[in-house]
Amino acid sequence: MSLTPDSNRRAAAGLLLARSAALFLGGFLALGLADSLRKPAFDPTIWLLDLRFLPWAFAQALLAVAAATLLAFAWRPATRGWRRHLTSAVCATLAAVAAANGVIFYVVWAEGRIRPDWPVPLSFLIAAVFAALVLASRRARPARSSNAGLRTTGLRAAAIVACAVCWAAAFPLAQQFFFGTTDYARPAQAAVVPGAQVFRDGRPTIALKGRVLTAVALYKRGLVGTLVFSGGSNGGASQVTAMRDLALQQGVPASALLCDYRGVNTAATVRDTVPLLRARGLRRVIAVSDFYHLPRIKLAFASAGLDVLTVPARGGEWIKQTPFLIVRDDAGFWVYLLRYSL
Repeated sequence: MSLTPDSNRRAAAGLLLARSAALFLGGFLALGLADSLRKPAFDPTIWLLDLRFLPWAFAQALLAVAAATLLAFAWRPATRGWRRHLTSAVCATLAAVAAANGVIFYVVWAEGRIRPDWPVPLSFLIAAVFAALVLASRRARPARSSNAGLRTTGLRAAAIVACAVCWAAAFPLAQQFFFGTTDYARPAQAAVVPGAQVFRDGRPTIALKGRVLTAVALYKRGLVGTLVFSGGSNGGASQVTAMRDLALQQGVPASALLCDYRGVNTAATVRDTVPLLRARGLRRVIAVSDFYHLPRIKLAFASAGLDVLTVPARGGEWIKQTPFLIVRDDAGFWVYLLRYSL
């Protein structure tokens, strides 16, 4: 059965999109594999797939095969033979793993250990992408002598890379709106609250007030016994002083507060608070911040060897600057990931 020009174009566009997804996913898995081999405590693969239920050696072997297979598909899809079957099998396996991660999401939710804003886990969307790659690998057709073949030209390669960059930009956004909005509050020892801007007279802005009041609520619920405030200053006003004063006004005793006045950014907050927490034997920690910031702050703490729980701040997350902050932290996610990986 011959295909019409329109169906040919749709098939070519679909294959290009699949190859760009494979390029992004294969590259991400390769990065995760390299990191887990160099620094077993820091495994960024978990942002995409949670393989901790597998023996470590088996998980690393699966990652190696998956990364190589996906990158090979992005370079040139196999239209027949063992590589075509391998691509389908690998993508189907990864789709099954992602789907299993999604099922665990519902189990944990039913146990009351998380409180998500979205009823569908990101893992199901990731599973759908891998399932689509299974179909794309099966539908890839042999190249013809005409220009409709699958052989990569310079223009097609540029389009694949450009689409892969779009996948890379969309990934942190998805983490912000799925992971970042999920409340993981449970009994811990301390809550770390990074700073945000204050007014010139020292009053906290809406965003900073939301972070502090969310942390105070954790303290009053008995989930944490210590609040750690970390920030810098703007316009001569101290973010930490504003946070501390607000917590005291809410009835939190001064003995329950720890202050870091040098936390001028996320990296500095992690650099300062991790030794502070360890010196006091505080190992179970919650990070409280706005939803768009939480993926980056969890990544930063993970690189320092501390697996924190995260709780999104309530009340100050949607302000007029929020779209800009979302975009900033989208780029910041990759800056931090590559910084801690290299």
